[in-house]
Amino acid sequence: MLHRVLKNTSIYLSGEVFGRLAVFALVPVYTVLLPPEELALWGLGAMMFQGLNVLYGLGTQGALPQLQYPLLDKPAELRSTNGSAAMMLLLWGPSLHLALEALAPTLLVRWVPGLAWDPYGRIISLTCLASVVGIVPIARWTTTEQARPYVASSMIRSLVEFAATLGLLLSTELGVVALFLGRFAAHAALALPLLGLTLRAVKWGIRLRELRSVLGFALPLIPDLLAMWTLTMADRLFLAWLADDRELGLYTAAYWFPLAMGLVAININRAWAPTFHTRYADRSSLPMLRRSSTAFLLSMSWLGVMVMVLAPDVVRLGFGSDYRDAAIIAAVLGALGPLLGAWQLVVAPLYAHAKRFAIPAVTGTAALLGCGLDVWAIPLWGATGAAVATVVAYGALVVMGWLATRDLTRAPLDLGLVLRGGGVLAGVLALSWAGPSGVVGAGFDLLLLVAAGGWLLRSFRD
Repeated sequence: MLHRVLKNTSIYLSGEVFGRLAVFALVPVYTVLLPPEELALWGLGAMMFQGLNVLYGLGTQGALPQLQYPLLDKPAELRSTNGSAAMMLLLWGPSLHLALEALAPTLLVRWVPGLAWDPYGRIISLTCLASVVGIVPIARWTTTEQARPYVASSMIRSLVEFAATLGLLLSTELGVVALFLGRFAAHAALALPLLGLTLRAVKWGIRLRELRSVLGFALPLIPDLLAMWTLTMADRLFLAWLADDRELGLYTAAYWFPLAMGLVAININRAWAPTFHTRYADRSSLPMLRRSSTAFLLSMSWLGVMVMVLAPDVVRLGFGSDYRDAAIIAAVLGALGPLLGAWQLVVAPLYAHAKRFAIPAVTGTAALLGCGLDVWAIPLWGATGAAVATVVAYGALVVMGWLATRDLTRAPLDLGLVLRGGGVLAGVLALSWAGPSGVVGAGFDLLLLVAAGGWLLRSFRD
């Protein structure tokens, strides 16, 4: 079982993460071609995109996989449930876009300075509309552990976004609008193929009993998704309100590092979650679940240390000169690595026990804490204050999540391995901070990280 988790993890990571690396490789290009004040619009756009994704998906992104696990041995019922969900989403999406066409221009002018509906908001809304088509097939691929079709679709999306964005940046004078159009092109390119896959894999139509089941699980998740959006994205809005466009642009550039870490966490979770949810009640599987959970946490911790150690050098050596102050912001945000992994581990038992109302209570409290910290820290330290506020609020999220699940979880971590691995990674940080700087220092840091990663791999195999 552990071998299957590792195999699927490697497929997800080798496909989607390496595919997205093409897009992340454009970040230095952005910092050369776009000033921080213009990149700030992309930061606000990312905030709007994530928020609208919640509204377009109606919580089905998190609900559908959980509903499908009990139906894996009932294919007819699974096809019918997926068909009701798909039909509902395809009717809801265009309706929401039309409502936004009428209401969003006024709301954006009032609440999101600089991010006009035309062209930015409209492009973002259409991108979300195109992405809705993939919710049902992605949920199906995840629950049945079909990593390859998911990875193939993700890689195609990444390559289209890379080509469209780079082409528009270099051949036009659109500026930051090219980033918005590149993302839209990526989602639009897959909309029709994914729709075709959905039509072949579901029983088409809306059946009220199944729709009530889907919405009964999905709608209570919307407060949780909005709270997570507030926790991870609202700092852009506070920077726009309390600082200036340059600080927001620096933060946007630095935040690509935690975005990459989050992508890794999501894909490890896609490989780990099916095994967890299908074998959670089987006591004979607990040693494997404990081992895989520990590997998940330490892998994300190693990734976080890598960002803390190497991101400042990447910023100084690879980003445009206007973005040098983003180095310390990126280092602080690296601390999100282990927290992203820990949150996936503590929230899984809540999903397994259908504690749908406990999840938004935890995330909502952490989001409010994050907003309060933003109001305090941003006027003092600008974008660095926003980074510190995000890390502290995410740490509180993990602690509260652990308190909510400690009586539920049956697969605790291997605490001995966690402590040994944490000590090794702490040693990497200490040696890096005490070691040389510049290009030589970056090489020294890379050697330390490789050695620590090798030690962790050997520990997982023992």
